[in-house]
Amino acid sequence: MNHLKKFISLLVSGSLMLTSVSGMSCMFSVCAEETAADSVIVKEIVVPYAETETTVSTTASATTAVTTTAASTSAAETGTTTAETTVPATDYNVFDIYDAHLELVYASTTTTTTTTTTTTTTTTEPELKYAHGIDVSQWQGDINWSEVKKTNQVDFAIIRAGYGKFASQKDPKFDQNIKNAQNAGINCGVYWFSYATSPEEAVQEAEVCYSIIKNYKLEYPVFFDIETNAQRDLSTATVSAIIDSFCSTIQDKGYYVSVYSYASFLDTKVYDYIFDKYDVWVAHFYVDKPKFSHNYGLWQYSDIGKLNGIPEYVDLDHCYINYPYIIKSHHLNGF
Repeated sequence: MNHLKKFISLLVSGSLMLTSVSGMSCMFSVCAEETAADSVIVKEIVVPYAETETTVSTTASATTAVTTTAASTSAAETGTTTAETTVPATDYNVFDIYDAHLELVYASTTTTTTTTTTTTTTTTEPELKYAHGIDVSQWQGDINWSEVKKTNQVDFAIIRAGYGKFASQKDPKFDQNIKNAQNAGINCGVYWFSYATSPEEAVQEAEVCYSIIKNYKLEYPVFFDIETNAQRDLSTATVSAIIDSFCSTIQDKGYYVSVYSYASFLDTKVYDYIFDKYDVWVAHFYVDKPKFSHNYGLWQYSDIGKLNGIPEYVDLDHCYINYPYIIKSHHLNGF
């Protein structure tokens, strides 16, 4: 009886419509009229067979109690006036309707939150705080690269490939130096010493440089060395155009490029857009750090280094970028 009362109290909030899920018709209609503020008289109840799962929708109004002769509830118990109703004998279970109603209530009030977990894979470049290196040319004489390697003080070498705009200006020690350094297990890059005073000459220098280095794989960039007095006397616009002309020409051939000069030249004679496009190798000796206002990948900090295997003084460098990783992973410089 308590279950029925609970169902009836939910049932008589207005009109109740039952709809079959499987398409079979099932209507339960209640026509009622108010007799008092809290009572109704049931006029008619029609309950056909319903053999499938039922969904219930209700419309809220004043809550009242309903009784039928089938429930055998007296008016005194409910406080309502009732009319006798004949319910056809069926195998319909009224509690199925109540259960269906609860399913509807739960479905309309329960919120399901689906959380999607996104897995992000981050590839972290191997850490390289800085590497120790040297830069050499014909002026260091005949270098014993095996002895240099044994010092454990040289991770890389930047080797001069040549200078100027003619193939005859190839560094006479270039092939010897780069082959022996690489055979000793030392990573290498190259630099080209420029005399260009116009963008057109810079392109000529780049083409000659490429013809000399193209048969070697380089773990470090191709550096454009601009520092002569004649170049210092040019306008900032012209100097910047010269750098861009050389670097873009080499870059278009599949090489990682960078620009080299001393700190004050870079700060006063080069536009910022060059630093946005290319890395910097800055020279500033005998200081704790370069007096240079932009980022740099290498710092040439001394020109009086002494190492076993090198008969002359040699320039010393620190590198702060993991160029071997970048260049190899992007298949540049012959890789």
